[in-house]
Amino acid sequence: MVRWSCSFFLPSKLKLEQAPQPLSEDLSIVVVKGGKYAVIKYTGRSTFRNFEKHSETLIEVLSLDKLKTVGPPIKATFDGPLTPFFLRRNEVMIRV
Repeated sequence: MVRWSCSFFLPSKLKLEQAPQPLSEDLSIVVVKGGKYAVIKYTGRSTFRNFEKHSETLIEVLSLDKLKTVGPPIKATFDGPLTPFFLRRNEVMIRV
């Protein structure tokens, strides 16, 4: 079974107390610790296959550069589903 989560980031000028409160018990507000990430940008559909392909590429490059990774690859999708696939911006991020 594949588990995934969806995250929305709030502007840094917004204080935690000012964040909109979740309307469901399945949702929660968390603070994500900042850090350094290696990132690769790609276009196309935001499919698992496309994400896996670019994750493998990034992991391979990091390994060649002898950079230690912390945690799994993260998929970042910036455009809505109506954006043409060739204009979409996606990223794979891995904390280093």
